[in-house]
Amino acid sequence: MGGERFDVHYIRGRSRRRRRVSWVALLAVLALAGVVPAAASESSGVVAWGENVDGQLGNGTTTTEKEPVAVKVLTEATAVAGGESHSLALLKSGKVMAWGGNADGQLGNGTTTTEKEPVEVKGLTEVVAI
Repeated sequence: MGGERFDVHYIRGRSRRRRRVSWVALLAVLALAGVVPAAASESSGVVAWGENVDGQLGNGTTTTEKEPVAVKVLTEATAVAGGESHSLALLKSGKVMAWGGNADGQLGNGTTTTEKEPVEVKGLTEVVAI
């Protein structure tokens, strides 16, 4: 975790924001943004931490985590984004993965079932940003 930098995408009010930050800056940005914290590192792994009531950390549980845990089955992630109870990751392939709360279909997988691990968003290919 030393010198790695992370792409952070988030929505604050009506504004979309993106930052490339260090671990210290990442924690500060996430605290200010009030989003589910998640980060895509230069090694392409995704880590997440914090409240996990709807499985939004993507580690297969609903246990709140005070330290970063690996999101299951994600490799080659280039960016992440988070909502109130769900998270998203953009893969190098251009596909988008989603996990967490899904009461209103926000995961885009054709269901309203909560997912504790990433599932592919249907119909999205060649995506360049989330």
